[in-house]
Amino acid sequence: MSGGGGESNTVSEFKPPDYTQDAWQQYVTNATGLTSGEMPRYQGQTVAGVNDQQQLANSMLINNALNGTASGNEANSMLYLTMNGAFDNPYATTLNPYGSESQYMDDVITRSNNKISDAYARGTQGSLDRAHALSRTMGSAQQQIAQTENDKALAEQLAGNTSNLLNQNYYANQGIAENQLNRASGALDSERNRQMQAAGMAPSMQNMDLQSIQALMGGGDAFRTYEQDLLNSQMQDWNAWMQSPYAQQDVLGSALTRASGGAGTTSSQIMQGMNPLQTLLGAGLLGAGMYGGG
Repeated sequence: MSGGGGESNTVSEFKPPDYTQDAWQQYVTNATGLTSGEMPRYQGQTVAGVNDQQQLANSMLINNALNGTASGNEANSMLYLTMNGAFDNPYATTLNPYGSESQYMDDVITRSNNKISDAYARGTQGSLDRAHALSRTMGSAQQQIAQTENDKALAEQLAGNTSNLLNQNYYANQGIAENQLNRASGALDSERNRQMQAAGMAPSMQNMDLQSIQALMGGGDAFRTYEQDLLNSQMQDWNAWMQSPYAQQDVLGSALTRASGGAGTTSSQIMQGMNPLQTLLGAGLLGAGMYGGG
């Protein structure tokens, strides 16, 4: 062989044993097939969707945020009206019907005094007649004195009757009426206190509603987690199935390497100074030699 100087290099060539060459050829063919196209990608569903239970919980939560709850709305309305004076106690400013003159009481006093006057007139008529008889013998002054005394006694009796009626009836009725007003006012205030206490419980009731919604949401999350686990399992199975040819290729390569061992390695000398074409041809021949080519 002509060429440059006499120097040469020693090139190591791996030549597997004859009984493994077909398997090595299959190994290379498999690798070519596995790497000739794009890696396949999983086309199935990978993310679990929102389920009906979660959608319902979300709708309830949105409705709660926008519209509130019945108890909360009533409490807010009551507090708003209270702050604007819509629940003033009317009994606190109601006048006692007996706190001033009463036409009914005036009629009672008038009728009573009229009866006293009639009875007094009948009872004193005899004394006036006697006084009149005495006046004929002793003068008219005696009759005048008797009349004055009778009028005075009548006036005192009428005044006493009026005072008794006012004290025993009028003022007693006034006390009864005042007591009724106080009872009505107290009942109204007690009811308002209960309403305000109920309004204070509204946040707790709203929290109970929210807890129910959260529990519903939690159940939906559990179902969605389970569905996601199923999707993940399907994708993992698919990936494992797609990786199986590569895993088998690795197993084949490992088996061939162990079967080939270090045997079959030969050396050949390639003279330096060869032109590039000769170098490529030599490398090609070496490659072919791995599979029984020379």
